[in-house]
Amino acid sequence: MTLKSVLHREFTPWNWSTYLFILGVVLLSCYPLLADSVRDASTIVAVIILGLVAVILVSIGGLTVVIRESEMILHLGLVPLISKTVPFKQIKYLRITKYRPIKDFGGWGLRGLGKQQLWSARGTDGLVLNLIEGSELIVGSDDPNKLKERICDLSGISSHE
Repeated sequence: MTLKSVLHREFTPWNWSTYLFILGVVLLSCYPLLADSVRDASTIVAVIILGLVAVILVSIGGLTVVIRESEMILHLGLVPLISKTVPFKQIKYLRITKYRPIKDFGGWGLRGLGKQQLWSARGTDGLVLNLIEGSELIVGSDDPNKLKERICDLSGISSHE
């Protein structure tokens, strides 16, 4: 097994307000411990569990796109627990798009099943990958032009505007 080199990496974090919300929930849940009012075992266990949930949410927060010689790998956050690999040979063509995450998909994240899927962390800009089997994969990006350029340079895939 050989390691393939990373030729491009892009990380799109969640909106800052999402991180603030998670921090607020954790701090509010820690209030009983900080206020010295109730320090029973169930409160301590609940705070530990909530803290672990917050760590997991932050570690999968955002979207990472990795471009290698012959494939694109998408995964949530910085830790690739949930990922998708798209070999370049499965891509018919690419195009840049503006999408409406809430109206079209019900929000950001991993959305859609079947013919149209969205991988997004924030924003409305993305790159559409039209795949050979007839489905579309929309990848949210802060710089979809650069992402398209990298893939086209490595794969020879044409782009449609």
